[in-house]
Amino acid sequence: MLRAIACKHERLTPIADMASIGEAVADRENTVWVDIAGPTPDEWACLRDEFAFHPLSLEDVERRHQRPKIDVFPDYYFMVVYALRFGGATAAVAEAAGGPARGDDGGLAARPMDVGRAAGNGFDAPRVLDIRELAIFLGANYMVTLHVAPIDAIDGVWDHWQRRTDVIGSDVGALLHVLLDHLIDDYFPVIDAVADRVEDLEESIFDRFDPAALGEIFALKKDLLALRRIVAPERDVLNVLLRRDPPILSSATVVFFQDVYDHALRVLDSIDTYRDLLSSALDAYLSVQSNNLNEIMRRLTVISTVFLPLTFLTGFFGMNFTTLPFANPALLGLGLALMVAIPAGMVLYFRWRGWS
Repeated sequence: MLRAIACKHERLTPIADMASIGEAVADRENTVWVDIAGPTPDEWACLRDEFAFHPLSLEDVERRHQRPKIDVFPDYYFMVVYALRFGGATAAVAEAAGGPARGDDGGLAARPMDVGRAAGNGFDAPRVLDIRELAIFLGANYMVTLHVAPIDAIDGVWDHWQRRTDVIGSDVGALLHVLLDHLIDDYFPVIDAVADRVEDLEESIFDRFDPAALGEIFALKKDLLALRRIVAPERDVLNVLLRRDPPILSSATVVFFQDVYDHALRVLDSIDTYRDLLSSALDAYLSVQSNNLNEIMRRLTVISTVFLPLTFLTGFFGMNFTTLPFANPALLGLGLALMVAIPAGMVLYFRWRGWS
C-alpha cells in the first residue's frame, strides 16, 4: 500500500497516484513523504523510475534482514533502522540469533521476549517483542519509507505532520528527526519491561529460589543481545547524521539529531547495564544453588555422624562369642542407654558449635 503527501509553505497536499510523485518531487519547494507498506511490483517500478535509487539500495530493501546502517549517496541517504514494541503472547516466533527473521508472509516476524517463561514455573506468560525493519530513503526534498508490517511511529508522525505542519514544517530533515525520535523513544518501554523482569529474577533467586530462574536468565540475556545488535549500529547511523558537512541535511537541522543520539546512548547504556546485572544474577543463582547443596550435604553428614556410634554399638553387642558376658541384663541396659545418650550428646554438641 502506497500513500504520499506533499508539503509546500506548510500546506499539505495528498498525492493521489504514483504518476504524480515525480512531479511533486521535481518541485523543489515541496517536501514529499512517500510511505510504502508491502511494496507491489508497480511500486518497485516507481522507486526505480521516479527516484533512480541505486540498485544495491533497492536490493537491500527487497532482501530485507539488513543490519542497521546508513549509506551515503551523492543525492540521497539510504538507512535501515528497526522499530521495537511489545505485542501479544501469541505472535509468531522468529529466530534472532543473526537478526530479525522472515515470517511466513515474507515479512519480518515477531520474536518472543523471555521465551523461557512458562505457566506454572513462577513467571508470567511471555510478552512478545516485535522487531520490524524500516528502510528510509532521504533526498533533498523527499523521504521514502518502506516496511512490511505496520509501524506505530510512522502512523503517529504521519498524523502529527498533518495536524501540526507548523511544528515539523517543510524541512525534510526535521521530518526525519521526528520519525527517528519516535522510533528511539519506543525503545524505552521495552527497556522498562526488561528492568521489571530483572527485578523479578532477583526476587525469585534470593527470596524463594525458583529453579526456573536459570532458564529465564539465559532467555533475557539472549533478548538483550538481540536488542544490542539493533541499537548499537543505529547509534552509528545517528553519528553519521551528526556530521557537520552532510550532503543532504542542513546544518541547522543536524543539531536536532544530537537529542536522538543521546536517547540511543541511554538505551544502549541500559542494555549493557542489564546485561551486567544478569551476569551477576547468574553468578548469584549458582552461588545460592551451591550453598543449598552444601547445606544438604552438611545435614546428611550430621545424620551420618550421629548414626556412626549406633552402628558401632549394635555391631559390638551383636557378636556371638560365648566368652563375652552379653547375657547380663545390666549390660543390656547400659548398651541401650549408650545408644540414646551418645547420639543425643552429639546432636547437642553440634548445635552448640553451630554445625546443625
